[in-house]
Amino acid sequence: MLKNKSVVFHKLTAFYKKTKPLTRAVKRFGGHINNIQRTMIIDADMPEEIWPYAVDTAIYINNRLVNLKTKISPLTH
Repeated sequence: MLKNKSVVFHKLTAFYKKTKPLTRAVKRFGGHINNIQRTMIIDADMPEEIWPYAVDTAIYINNRLVNLKTKISPLTH
């Protein structure tokens, strides 16, 4: 007779240290991307169901814009 067996998976992940400046920067960048994608969806009069594609497009565009301070785009790093 078989008994129920519990299976435990152990997944190793990278060490995470929460730092406030980094957390603020990441949240600000996420908000920036959300603003871009929301603007694209509203301006194009598209349904909200396409928001994942709008996020991908916003990130694609953002990665090609030149930073005014450094005069380079994120793709050149």
